[in-house]
Amino acid sequence: MRLRQQLVLLAAAALALPAAGWVLVRELEAQLRRGQEAQQSATLEVMNRAMERALLRDPGLLPLAPGGITVPESSGPIELDGYDSDWPQTAGSARALDSSGRLHLRAARSEQALHLLIDVADTSRLRAEAAQPEAQYADRVELDLDTLDGRARLRLANAAPGALSVQALGGPAPRVSGHWQEDAAGYRIELRLPPGLRPLALGLQAIDHARPGEAGQRLGDGLLRPLREPEPALSELLAALCPQAHICELQDGEGHPLLQVGELAADAGQVSGWRRLFTAVLGGIEPANPDPTGASAIDGVEPPRWRAIEDGNRLQLSDRARIEIEGETRGVLVLRQASAALLLADRALLRVLGVSLAVVLLLAGLLYLFAGRLSARIRRLSQQAEAALARGGADAARGFERSAAVDELGELSRSFGTLLDEVAGYTAYLRSLAGTLSHELHTPLAVVRGSLDNLEAQGLPAASRVYLDRARAGSERLAAIVRAMGESSRIERAIASAEPEDFDLAALVRACGEGYRELLAPRALEVRVPAQPILFHGAPDLIVQALDKLVDNARSFCPHEGSVRIELGASAQGPRIAVANTGPTLAPGRHEKLFDALVSQRPRGVAAGSAPHLGLGLHIVRLVAERHAGSARAANLADGSGVEFTLDLRGMPRAR
Repeated sequence: MRLRQQLVLLAAAALALPAAGWVLVRELEAQLRRGQEAQQSATLEVMNRAMERALLRDPGLLPLAPGGITVPESSGPIELDGYDSDWPQTAGSARALDSSGRLHLRAARSEQALHLLIDVADTSRLRAEAAQPEAQYADRVELDLDTLDGRARLRLANAAPGALSVQALGGPAPRVSGHWQEDAAGYRIELRLPPGLRPLALGLQAIDHARPGEAGQRLGDGLLRPLREPEPALSELLAALCPQAHICELQDGEGHPLLQVGELAADAGQVSGWRRLFTAVLGGIEPANPDPTGASAIDGVEPPRWRAIEDGNRLQLSDRARIEIEGETRGVLVLRQASAALLLADRALLRVLGVSLAVVLLLAGLLYLFAGRLSARIRRLSQQAEAALARGGADAARGFERSAAVDELGELSRSFGTLLDEVAGYTAYLRSLAGTLSHELHTPLAVVRGSLDNLEAQGLPAASRVYLDRARAGSERLAAIVRAMGESSRIERAIASAEPEDFDLAALVRACGEGYRELLAPRALEVRVPAQPILFHGAPDLIVQALDKLVDNARSFCPHEGSVRIELGASAQGPRIAVANTGPTLAPGRHEKLFDALVSQRPRGVAAGSAPHLGLGLHIVRLVAERHAGSARAANLADGSGVEFTLDLRGMPRAR
């Protein structure tokens, strides 16, 4: 993992700050909830006791009517359009009148008129107007009304959406108006009875015909169910008990909404988008799906509930209590309020998360920039070190920029520079050592030779002459070494002072290759040179000298039955000269050291009785390559049959 990624990962540890703030605000949220729940439960208990005392004094305020249909009072007018958007919230739970759940009824009173909303699930459409004879074999609804004037039976049927078509089937038929609406699931009937008409009970049944002429399926039992409407005194009592900014709802003993007063505060409990995520993680918030039967409150004590209302834009706390008279449940009292106190936790959470995330992002950004700068400095130092190694020798420290920074990387850069200076100085010393030794050993060798000549002139016995001959042979070998080191120093100076010129490198290599055939015989020689000229700016004498050294090295290691190849090609930087020969391969790890001075891979037995080999030839080859801004490399052939030496040349700089 790179340094920048490591520091960014380290910055991620700062996320513990918003996490700690999250836990703190979560605890604050829980405390506020518990306090608000306890307060609302106490308020509801007081309201419940007051309601029970009122019902003990006047039981008629909330009469028992098992199985009846509750008719709540609407606070506003209801428009006959086939939609329920303007119906009161307490009538939000439709009463299912059949076991399959395909027939539902809702009732409400608005402007002294009884409104009914009938939903029928019917996907097999077979429609007709109520007054047409075909209506008895079409989809329809039959409504029974029990009034003070008697019982009336009405047929409700339409051939298409629009104004409701009504047909009296018996008894005094009131004037009914309404609207028929359809959708993919079935149809809906919204109707209104005349103002002032207060039916005692009603019965409802839907008939579904799948095919013409066949008997229809009846939905609902059609039994008359009493209508229960809240007394005005009960509404006044509930309004007096309901706290401000609360909704108080009274349900009957079966949990159906009967009466609702009050309203929530307009600006309380507003929930933003991020708050929805918070409440989802925190838990305890339920969707706004009230229990239509109130069974949970009737069967036992229900704890307070938090609900999301208005598409999740507001939070509401809801609590219920049973109204019991002489051990009998007469109704359920529901108290709701929006959560104003939780807005404090919301603001605190917003500030904690906002500040924490801003700090984390700022810290991550600063660490990212710092890591980028640090990695760039390390990369630059690494590139300079690699470039110094590529230059090598006395030129290793050339071009190395020492950092002036006072931190650890600056110290490391300066240490590298000092080390390269020491390497350059040591390399320069080693390169001058051969000339120094050649000069210093010349006089002692002359003294040794003169002493040996004097001993030979004294007429030594045959047994002593053997030692004299050995000493003379040793001195001759030492003299040869001194001459070779002196020659190497002169060649280095000559290479450094060589003057460049423009010449055809292809013609030069071709001519040299042909001249080596007799020298390499009986070895096979292959010369690969392009036919077209290759113009090159350099020293042709140095190129020839390097070729001589490479061919001499190949001749020394290539067996008589082997082969030598001289090839001139091209690389991305410039011309490339390669000399390959079959024979022994290079030992691992010795490829680069072959071009150093006084390094040889020849077996020691080869030099026995002959002039010693000091490894100066390949060193000269490297000096020639470096003088032409190139490099020298050695590698084993891919098939392992021998060795190949390569010179990559760029050319000597032109004089301005």
